Amino acid sequence: MWTPIEDYALLADGRAAALVSRTGAIEWLCIPRFDHAAAMAAMLGDEQHGMWVVAPVNGPRTTERAYRDGGMVLDTTIAADDGTIRITDCMPPTTDDPCVIRRVEGLEGSTRVHVQIVMSMDYGTMRPVVRHEDGRVLALAGPDGLAIDADIELLQHEQSTVADVTVEAGESFTIVLNHYESSQAPPPPLADPGAVIDDAERWWRDWSDQLEFDGDYADELERSMLVLKAMIYAPTGGIVTSPTTSLPEELGGQRNWDYRYCWMRDSALSMYVLMLGGCHDEVRAWRRWLVRTTTARANKLQPVFGPAGERRIDERTAHWLPGYEGSTPVNLGNGAGQQFQLDAYGEVVDALYAADKLGLEPDEEAWAFQKDVADFLQDHWTRPGQGIWELRGPPRQYVHSKLMAWVAIDRVIRSAEEFGHDVDDETLLDWKELRETIRQEIEERGWNEEIGAFTQVYGGQDLDAALLLMPQTGFLPPDDERVVSTVEAIQRELVRDGWIWRFDNNAVDDGLSGGEGAFIACQCWLADALFMMGREDEARETFERVLEVSNDLGLLSEEYDPRPARLLGNFPLALTHLAVANAIHNFSGEGPAHHRAGL
Repeated sequence: MWTPIEDYALLADGRAAALVSRTGAIEWLCIPRFDHAAAMAAMLGDEQHGMWVVAPVNGPRTTERAYRDGGMVLDTTIAADDGTIRITDCMPPTTDDPCVIRRVEGLEGSTRVHVQIVMSMDYGTMRPVVRHEDGRVLALAGPDGLAIDADIELLQHEQSTVADVTVEAGESFTIVLNHYESSQAPPPPLADPGAVIDDAERWWRDWSDQLEFDGDYADELERSMLVLKAMIYAPTGGIVTSPTTSLPEELGGQRNWDYRYCWMRDSALSMYVLMLGGCHDEVRAWRRWLVRTTTARANKLQPVFGPAGERRIDERTAHWLPGYEGSTPVNLGNGAGQQFQLDAYGEVVDALYAADKLGLEPDEEAWAFQKDVADFLQDHWTRPGQGIWELRGPPRQYVHSKLMAWVAIDRVIRSAEEFGHDVDDETLLDWKELRETIRQEIEERGWNEEIGAFTQVYGGQDLDAALLLMPQTGFLPPDDERVVSTVEAIQRELVRDGWIWRFDNNAVDDGLSGGEGAFIACQCWLADALFMMGREDEARETFERVLEVSNDLGLLSEEYDPRPARLLGNFPLALTHLAVANAIHNFSGEGPAHHRAGL
């Protein structure tokens, strides 16, 4: 029986992540890094691929769960026939080594609890050597070691580490799993796991207390901001797009991608909302990560990097995994890193410009990178690419890509003129001429008079929801008749059942068969565009559909299918949550739409 995507909760510590189901089973665990080979991968297979169950023997009658206020410490309360327990799950950001803590407390009755830990590392391909030494369980497989400490007796039953415990009201037990390098000595047990949970709760609350917002949808904004914080790889400042791989965009389909890496586009867009939230430390860290990763050179910018700036994340297939609800292939790594995506340059330069505009201290290496992007685009802005949606078909002249090339040049010019960055007059004049050249080409070749809209590619007929971002960029004002006409055309052609699709899969060759769900970030972009056009009631109605489909913890995936009412795609997704946060700021009148558009 597969766990619905919307039934998962996220555990994360800024280094690694896990997904835990409503029934108390950890079915996905990548530790010690987001992109490390999974130590538990039942989410993409079954029990034999690794999982960690903590559940009442006599089955749950009801389940309620919530994150503790302002953080990522999860409490799940399960009522069974013989009693009620609370499971507290935590991956503390306050420990030296990534670990998972699971504490079980008896609340009512006398509850029989079953614990089963199936360790099958490297995505379920390696059964570890398991040893019980001095009250600890040590599991070794290749370079990885797991150390399990518990204040109950753990036994070995075939490939599982198990326990059956009766928990009376007022009693508790705790299990801690640590990762370590198998060639090294295991880390010492935590002296007081309960205190570590309390420290983690305070750490998260201290972070969320700094967020600067007091408007509508404040709770939803806080949860999205916490998801973004959880996705930042703390050792470097890189931000991963999701902690998961290959959760399908269509159940049984083949659009199954590994998102445990740092997309330049998504990261740059995240910087806006982090800056608006007053999270300057995170923005500084990302800016340093960007400079290191690209060595401040535009020709070293690629669409996707590893969390520490790794350049090679080759795509391969985990053929031994049956996939979520039979959706194959299961992909490890992502080939999009080798694509040419022109829009990434615009998003990155725009984020650096926004950092200056919103008060972050200037950085000379970041300015050197911006100038190099402008020089690079002089020779490369006409080059076709795969576009924002990373289509696997042939490279094309995507209008959104050209739009973001215009943004890159525009923001470099603004940075020079508004902040006094060093540039000679001749170079500045060249940039201004290039900006005007790109504008003219977009207006001439990207506009289709017959359908009354900017289209996905030059000279094309198909629409693209990415062009809902046009008024936000400042390219055209939101009341320009071409913008209004494009938004209305997209509503007619790409909206079904109140939800928006990125483009028409039946008309656009993306190199794959089958379809996908409605793209949740695009739903937020539609709300943004409508709000900027003065259609506030329609904008809020459009946006609130997103909030209605978030799970009970406020988490959202990449896509949504309204017919079976299911979340689809990797979960949770940074791009979705930053789009939610941006929309909330936009409704307040002080959002990225206003800053980017110069309103």
